[in-house]
Amino acid sequence: MYSAPLTAVRHKVLVGEPLPFDVYGDGETDLLLARGRTLRTTGQLDSLLSRGTRALLDESLEPIEVARHVPTRDLPKVWRQARARLTGTLDCAPGLEFLERLQVSVTQFAALVSRDRDLAMFDVLSEPEAADDTAEAAPGALHAMQCAVMTMLIARGLHWGDDATELAAKVALTRNLSILRRADIFAERAIGGPLRSDAAGLEHRLRSRELLEQSGVTDRAWLRAVAEVDAEGEGAEAGADSGETSALLSIVRCAASFVTGFAGQPGGEGPGADHVMRTIYQSERGNRYVATLVRETGIYPPGCAVTLATGETGIVMRRGRSIQSPLVAVMLSRFERVFDPPIPRDTSERGQGIVRALPRGRFRPSRMQLDRALQGVMSAARRAN
Repeated sequence: MYSAPLTAVRHKVLVGEPLPFDVYGDGETDLLLARGRTLRTTGQLDSLLSRGTRALLDESLEPIEVARHVPTRDLPKVWRQARARLTGTLDCAPGLEFLERLQVSVTQFAALVSRDRDLAMFDVLSEPEAADDTAEAAPGALHAMQCAVMTMLIARGLHWGDDATELAAKVALTRNLSILRRADIFAERAIGGPLRSDAAGLEHRLRSRELLEQSGVTDRAWLRAVAEVDAEGEGAEAGADSGETSALLSIVRCAASFVTGFAGQPGGEGPGADHVMRTIYQSERGNRYVATLVRETGIYPPGCAVTLATGETGIVMRRGRSIQSPLVAVMLSRFERVFDPPIPRDTSERGQGIVRALPRGRFRPSRMQLDRALQGVMSAARRAN
């Protein structure tokens, strides 16, 4: 259950019709009108709208409305539900409902990224001690979500429109559609490199496109991009708009390069986020997509583990005043004493800078620690506002 300002779901309230939800006062504890009660006049409705009342929403609310209107404190829960929903969607391809379900998920992800970019990165890049079902049961789906979120962040940084951004996210989500159930899909990838340009790689790309066609996809740009995004040294198909195609391929490749490098090899530790960023940046000097990625995420993106000059260890929660000085939730002292709740550190302050990012898998806090760190950051944001 979630709550949202009544003004945000005004379109669901009709004078003379039963209320579809409970209505509470501003404090969310005093019930004013129960679900099923009827507002008899427009004046009654206007009075409620002007009093800062909130609607208690159930799970039947459209995902896009949930993403737009739930209180900030509920966003982590919404992210987990969105990830679970998307995992189920990717599993059902090809299928009659695949396209509709994928559009719902992409639209919701776009709304969530728009509301809080830092939380978006934190959700898909953090690695709790007890991994959730999405990461454990469907590593391919998790990788697809990570690529889609990073693609959206780059697209927003380049001021792409909604349609172009969503198309790029769809390519990121479906480029590995033929092998999403495999746990080792990253095994033969290097940082910034293609999947494979041999016969097996070509078969994978063409099979992914075939699955999309069987699911009813007719968008040529989408189909073409899925067939080419992981191919090395291949250009757009004949007759394509090479400029638009090149941009679409470049933005997804950039996001996938970071996510693949950050994940590391199956069964082992991945390199630190700073190492991945620098490797990509140095190998792609002058690439506007890579430059935008660094600007939008920072050298130490939310969700990565770091060690500070104080000797403490924590997780990056939000970007900071510069790309090298984010806000960190410290969870371990230099003597490995657990901080509960985590302690916020502004790494732009003297003596609290980041020494290095830890390899992925080296430090995995509990889900409870991450949740407490999130609530602390969100409470601070609410007080600031």
